[in-house]
Amino acid sequence: MDPLSEIREKIKRIANITGSFTCFTAKVVSVDGETCDVELEGMKLTDVRLRAVVNGEDSKILVTPKIGSHVLVVDLSGNLSQLAVVGYSEVEKIEIDANDKIIFNGGNNNGLIQIDKLTQKLNELVNTFNGHTHPVPNGASSTPTTEAATFDKNFYEDINITH
Repeated sequence: MDPLSEIREKIKRIANITGSFTCFTAKVVSVDGETCDVELEGMKLTDVRLRAVVNGEDSKILVTPKIGSHVLVVDLSGNLSQLAVVGYSEVEKIEIDANDKIIFNGGNNNGLIQIDKLTQKLNELVNTFNGHTHPVPNGASSTPTTEAATFDKNFYEDINITH
């Protein structure tokens, strides 16, 4: 037996795998949390996991497929009792919960802002500006002739990425 086949057989024995797994493409008919129902050649398969490994931990990457799209499903048991989605034609959303860090595009733009706190600080500056006065030579004071407008996060918030 060649070395690669020998390694494969040892892994199967260690994992107690008697058969092989199969993959197939199916249509997503519904999604509920971390599972979905799919249709395969007129047959409805329920409780298909959207996370291949379910370990009870809070950290995860959960990809939710779009209803009506097609997914690649792997049968981990060989008898359709442990199905998991491993590929997607269309994605509705992606949830990432990490214990430490999430890095987008190399992380060169530093951290994401907390938009409510930023808007509050900007509006504090606006209020300070609008309420300030300047002394004038005759002993009176003057206020700005034009007030600065307050900030509204809806003008600059991208609601498609949240944290």
